[in-house]
Amino acid sequence: MKTGFGIDIGTNFVKAVVAEQRGTSTHILHAAIAPVPSKALFSEAQFDQEELARALKTMLRDSTIRERTANASLLESQVFTRIIDMPVLSQKELIQALRWEAERYIPLPLEEVNMDFVILGKPEHQTTMQVLLVASPLRLLSKYSTVFDLAGIELSALENEAIAILRLFAGQTINYVVVDIGDTTTNLYLVRRDTPILVRSLGIGGNVMTKTIAAELGLPASQAEEYKRTYGVDPQQLQGSLLNTLQPILTNLLTELTQSLTYFKEKYRDEVISKIILTGGGVLIPKFPLLLQEKLQIETTLLQPWQSMSVEPKVAEQFRGKELMFSVATGLAMRDFT
Repeated sequence: MKTGFGIDIGTNFVKAVVAEQRGTSTHILHAAIAPVPSKALFSEAQFDQEELARALKTMLRDSTIRERTANASLLESQVFTRIIDMPVLSQKELIQALRWEAERYIPLPLEEVNMDFVILGKPEHQTTMQVLLVASPLRLLSKYSTVFDLAGIELSALENEAIAILRLFAGQTINYVVVDIGDTTTNLYLVRRDTPILVRSLGIGGNVMTKTIAAELGLPASQAEEYKRTYGVDPQQLQGSLLNTLQPILTNLLTELTQSLTYFKEKYRDEVISKIILTGGGVLIPKFPLLLQEKLQIETTLLQPWQSMSVEPKVAEQFRGKELMFSVATGLAMRDFT
């Protein structure tokens, strides 16, 4: 049996999952969540890195997790991800060709980034193939290395959120969109069966919604967050005041989603998107899935990352209703499973 440990550091919280491969199934052994210092993830100051490491150590100390070798995620907004069409090439030829392509898409000198790629499916009888290109700034990788070293955790791998979260959908036969709303950003993953064809990161997140509610209704941030979590975008609650307040943000998100759906329709004219799947702590808002479903006329559901897995009873009880906050961490824990 293989055991995997995934750590997903967000802007406000760090989430961790330990999973075990049991034959062809996955068992969730442990999970933990803890707050991280505000803005520490975006700082390169030594003090902030030490604070972030301290948060990791505290989470592990207060949990039942004993593993100390982990796979960790990189925020989609901090790396450069692009899906590009390439001619069918050998591995050696592809590496050389990607360096030329990378210069078109990456707004940093190539000597300042670490490039990696994944061939999306093996083309048969085709002259082109799709490649997922990911470039991570070396300064970012160095910061993560320092933080995990200070926390006493050995880094096995770093990968972007897209690769980690889409691991949960292996073997899918439908076309779908994953909408991952975090504290500061929203990631859109447009997927054709089990192959991503578009990855986008938007500057829309749960924190923006909370700040907007606080400003428009004259509430302290803590109360605005409570209102958002309690009443959401239900037009029947508070005379629809929250829905009206958040309308510009929701319109922006719907516009971006519509553009992504149009891109799919133009590229694959004989196919349809069957489902929109929501994940991330920012989607835990009453009536939000229903609103998207009514506006886009596509079935919209909340991701249940542990639905097809067995889960330790204590973990299931502790995080009931919050499982989707662990989507990325679960995908990371499964990285080395076959």
